[in-house]
Amino acid sequence: MSIKRQFPQLLEISKPDLFLKNAFRVTWLKTTASPREVSRHADKLKMQAELGANSNSVSSIFALDPPPSVDDVREAMSKLKDPKLRLIDEFFWYWPENLEDPNSDQALAAVERGDDETARTLWEKWESEPSRRMVASHNLAVMHHMLAIDWTLLDLESPFDDAQVEMMKKCWKKAFDRWETLATDDEMWGRLKDRIREIDDPALPSGTARRLRDTLPEAVDRVNAEFAVSYATAKRFDMTRWHIDFMKETHQGLDDTTKTSTEVLAPTKKRVEALTADFEKTARSNVHASFGAAKKLLTEARPFLQLFDLFHGEDSHERNEMFDHVAGLCRSGLVPYYNETNDATGVVALLTIALDYASSISLREEIQESIATMQGNREFEKVKEFFDLLRRIESQNTTPAQRLARFKTSFQQRYYDFHMSSSLPAETLNQASDSIALFLRGLSIEANNEYNDAKTGLQGIQLASRFARSSEIKQRVAADLETMKRNSAVQRANARQSGNGCLVALAIPLSFLGVALLIQIFF
Repeated sequence: MSIKRQFPQLLEISKPDLFLKNAFRVTWLKTTASPREVSRHADKLKMQAELGANSNSVSSIFALDPPPSVDDVREAMSKLKDPKLRLIDEFFWYWPENLEDPNSDQALAAVERGDDETARTLWEKWESEPSRRMVASHNLAVMHHMLAIDWTLLDLESPFDDAQVEMMKKCWKKAFDRWETLATDDEMWGRLKDRIREIDDPALPSGTARRLRDTLPEAVDRVNAEFAVSYATAKRFDMTRWHIDFMKETHQGLDDTTKTSTEVLAPTKKRVEALTADFEKTARSNVHASFGAAKKLLTEARPFLQLFDLFHGEDSHERNEMFDHVAGLCRSGLVPYYNETNDATGVVALLTIALDYASSISLREEIQESIATMQGNREFEKVKEFFDLLRRIESQNTTPAQRLARFKTSFQQRYYDFHMSSSLPAETLNQASDSIALFLRGLSIEANNEYNDAKTGLQGIQLASRFARSSEIKQRVAADLETMKRNSAVQRANARQSGNGCLVALAIPLSFLGVALLIQIFF
């Protein structure tokens, strides 16, 4: 098994401005331009920029508008002098079919005269010709990827209508259909090795092409991850989810979406840590300020924590640890505040919100006990017995199927009987039922994902649906139930077909030119 080594410079520039800052898009030089040609063109562009003249020498829809500034040109030229950065920008720009005679390329000539449609038509035609397939596919990947990013930036600035959004998504798919094929295309990587040998620079040692090849899937994932965060900031969570799902569905087996998500969310995690640190400082210094601080923490942390939900899923350790930390801090700060002020109404309201954050059985029990105490519900001690039993079942070093069997025999009927006869407030009983639903949901997901035990997974989530009370937990459980039913049906179909050697695929869900003109040209 080969060891993957990364190309860090590629990861550093893999952001939504990947193509906006591409040196060849800024200058419209060919990727084969010599150092002398680069220098002469740089002087020309700087003079045009200083005079305020339009430095775009082509009328392509991908020409930057407004034209590059002096600083943009200076940055582009600096990249072209750095062998590694130039190689990356070459990779994400149009390649000539013939390295030795780039001026003979019909498609590139069409791009230079602003006829992008002809270039696209030629490349699509050449994709079916073995001798031209690879370069044509690469250039179409670049074209559609650049268009997808341009559109997404426009959509973030001024939201598209539904039809335009669908067109934008098609661009992403067209780009990645090709990138996924090219990622393992030895012909393309052989071409890149030849280009590196032609450049003949010590900064590009043997193995450079391999490093770029290993890094490419993660690099292009990172762009979608950054867009997901941008959409979340704009509170457009449907598009946040789309980019996260797209990132996870592409380059499967070649990328590391968990690592990418963690790195992209690092600033968000620091924001949450800053909020919790502020809360702890306030709670320590002034008990009477704890209420306001807890309210602020729960309000301001929610959108950041929601990002962790979207990227990592509601069952990741990192997500649950952060949510539990916020909920636990609120409880630890609000209990002393209640003891000082006896403000049961206000504190219970905030603790109820904190309970929605809590994932662990122990923490949920602690918060519910605090709520019950403040409400004067002395009978809550009876509920604690069930939490203790749940913890004992949870801590057993047995399979999910065995733990589910224990739940059914020693817990389920006893709790039903208690629930029917209890005089506790309905809210308290519903909160306890939600805790049981979360326990069963976690057991179900463990059975399905770690033990490949679809039967136990389905039984567990079906039981969880009976206990769930809050709308949020009902929605989580309902979504899991539908997923497990689909997967169970697929597995049954595979079992029926396996005798014939036929398997059913198992689907695991987990400023530019006007938009109208782009649609007209590309669709």
